[in-house]
Amino acid sequence: MSDSFAVPEDMAIWAECIGGLMINFGACEYMVLQWLEKFEGKQKALKIIKRKGSTLEGNIRVILHHIPSCSLSDDDKRKAAKAWGRIYALKDMRNRLAHNPIAIIKDSKGNRALRVIDMKKITASKWMRFDVLHQGEVFAAFYELSEIKKSLTQLLASLP
Repeated sequence: MSDSFAVPEDMAIWAECIGGLMINFGACEYMVLQWLEKFEGKQKALKIIKRKGSTLEGNIRVILHHIPSCSLSDDDKRKAAKAWGRIYALKDMRNRLAHNPIAIIKDSKGNRALRVIDMKKITASKWMRFDVLHQGEVFAAFYELSEIKKSLTQLLASLP
């Protein structure tokens, strides 16, 4: 793998993909509060979000606990549960991009890619452990989160 950086004209595309992923993930995280508020009420929802040790996973579990007994159709319940599962799965990509050093490089095939150095996985024997993300993967996550956000917004609006 080459350590040569991408040419500057690629930066705008990467910035849009990463920025879109971050913005849409943030909107989905905000939806956690909205769904908790719908199921638990405003005060309890805020308490759940603010409690010490509160995690995205734990908050999604609370939402998933309520979905089977809510007024959504069975099909919509499945859609909601799947959407929350995907948000949880996509958090790993979001966290890697948000909390680790990255460089845009050319991979062994000459394609643009992100090299993300996973700071939590670095050890003395594996100093430069890194993951490679291609633009298509980041864009797909950005687009998927955008669609999830729309779907969850519509489902939430249909609840009493």
